[in-house]
Amino acid sequence: MLTMHALVEGQRELRASGTSLAAGDLEQAVIRARRAASWYVPGAAHVPSAYERMMGVARVAEGRGDPKTALFAWQAVRSAALSTRWVTVPHAKELAIANASIARLSSKMPRPQGAAERSDIETERDTLARLSRQEHPFVPWVIVLLVGFGMIAGGMTQFGLRAVGPDGALAWKRAQIGLIVAGVGAAAWIVALWQA
Repeated sequence: MLTMHALVEGQRELRASGTSLAAGDLEQAVIRARRAASWYVPGAAHVPSAYERMMGVARVAEGRGDPKTALFAWQAVRSAALSTRWVTVPHAKELAIANASIARLSSKMPRPQGAAERSDIETERDTLARLSRQEHPFVPWVIVLLVGFGMIAGGMTQFGLRAVGPDGALAWKRAQIGLIVAGVGAAAWIVALWQA
C-alpha cells in the first residue's frame, strides 16, 4: 500500500509539475518535480523524469542568464537526492552535479561585506567541499528499519497463513501473534525511518 501510494503521489506531482511548466511557472514546476522525486520508489518512471525536469529547468535558466532560478532548481535536485538517501544515495550522480552547479553559481553571486576579497574559485571550492560532506544515516537506525520491515513481512505472512481455520472461518486467536509482530514491526519501522 505504501509503495502504491508513493507511485500515485509521484505521478500526480510530476503531472502538476508539467502543468506548471506549460504555464510558465518555473518555480512551481521545480517544487512539484522535487516532490515527485521525493516519492522515491526504485524503478519508478516518475523519479528520473522529475530529476530531468529539475535539471532541465536549471540548465535553461542558467543559459538565459537567470542564476536565481537556476540555483533554486539545483537546490531542489540536491534536496530531493538527500531526502531519499539511506545507507546509499540512490541519486548520487544527480547530487554530485547539483553540488558542483550550486558551488559554481554561488561563487558568482554577490557576497556580503568582508567576503568580497575571496576569489570566485576559492569560494566555489569551499562551497563544493561543504556541500559534498555527507551525513549518512545513523547505521543502528537503518538496522532497526530493516528489522522492522522484516517483522512486518513476517507478521503479515504468519497472519495470512493462520487467520483462516480449516473450516474456512476466521481464527483471530491463532492469527493474533502475527498481527502483534507486524504492528511492532510497523512501529519500529516508522520510528527508524524518522530517526535514520
